[in-house]
Amino acid sequence: MVNKTKAAELSTSGYTTSAKLGQRMHQRYPELWSRLESNAQTIQFVSSEFQRTIATANAFRSAADPQNQTLPVKVIPLDSDSILAMKLTCPRWAAAKTTVQTQVANEISTFDAIYGAELQAHVSKGLLKHSAHELTPEQIQTMYRLCGYDVSLYNEHSHWCTLFDERTSALLELRSDIRYSRVYGPYGALINQHIACSLFSTIVKDIDQALRNPSTASSMFRFGHAETLMFVSNLLGLDQALGLTAPPITGNMTFEQSLHRGFRTTALVPFSSNLGIELYVDQTSQAFFRLLLNERVVRLPGCTSGVCPLGVLRSKLADDVGCAYADICQV
Repeated sequence: MVNKTKAAELSTSGYTTSAKLGQRMHQRYPELWSRLESNAQTIQFVSSEFQRTIATANAFRSAADPQNQTLPVKVIPLDSDSILAMKLTCPRWAAAKTTVQTQVANEISTFDAIYGAELQAHVSKGLLKHSAHELTPEQIQTMYRLCGYDVSLYNEHSHWCTLFDERTSALLELRSDIRYSRVYGPYGALINQHIACSLFSTIVKDIDQALRNPSTASSMFRFGHAETLMFVSNLLGLDQALGLTAPPITGNMTFEQSLHRGFRTTALVPFSSNLGIELYVDQTSQAFFRLLLNERVVRLPGCTSGVCPLGVLRSKLADDVGCAYADICQV
């Protein structure tokens, strides 16, 4: 039986991973932490009101600021969170999630008709007491999900993960991404493309303040959820940046096509996923930015290099910055 209280807590592996990420941030940006002596608000931490995200933020903060010079983590109440847990405050998204389920079911049914027998045949080789023919595709998907938990939480590869090879893992990720790409991603309702507008309105406000007065600028670390990053991806077009091509994810796409898709949850939202925006100003006062997804530089469409004119980002966000969040989320 699953202990729901424990399930909501940050695992030991999660704490360790968050702390190591905080250590790396401390090492990557030493000039930020040196400014804390004169102003404790130079670096700020914000979390959604979930036990696990708060614990993640505290683990990160403790490792990144071992001298405890920063202010405590600020928590945004769930009932007013349009920044990090926006799916809970957006009725239009909730309605769209229900509407899209039929399309998701149809695409997954198509996928199962094409790849289901192959997956069952492969899994059957690794099962000792059960025939894979007794398993539904959803049960095989659950086994793959358990493999993911084994790896991310316990670094365990010798249990559920022994049932899958590289191809079957890729196929089952595709099956899962059919749903995620529509419920949270770019192939669902139009609201998915804009629900992160309030978050980016806040980010752009922070950027403008930093450009106006660099000496009092604050660096913000925000802690949300996998779907937060998926909504961010929609707004920025990260699926285009990550994919060699960007075909819509469908149940009948070929295996070769699936390898080149942009929306891939293992690349976008792996365990302890993160997105960073760095701000630069050159000697002529021209502003630039650099985007890091899971600590790797990502070049957005319209950028010719990793360090890109800030105007490209402003242009991409032009229709969303300053949005009336309550209005766009109204049913």
